[in-house]
Amino acid sequence: MPYPQHITSFHRSSDNRTFDSTCRSCFQVIASVKESWRLAPLERTHVCDPVRLYQIQNGVSYGKRSLTVDFKD
Repeated sequence: MPYPQHITSFHRSSDNRTFDSTCRSCFQVIASVKESWRLAPLERTHVCDPVRLYQIQNGVSYGKRSLTVDFKD
């Protein structure tokens, strides 16, 4: 499967030696894994919450909503 032409997420390594992937559109944490190579398949399954996208695009405050993790290694 070819890689997308644009980057849809960003990665970060944590102090606890895990790698996190965060969606650039909805800012949700897509996955947190111990091996970075595991991020790509999980990123391909992510679907942004349309309500969250609406709130972000329209400047609607959504309070102190915690980020959800779809997969934890």
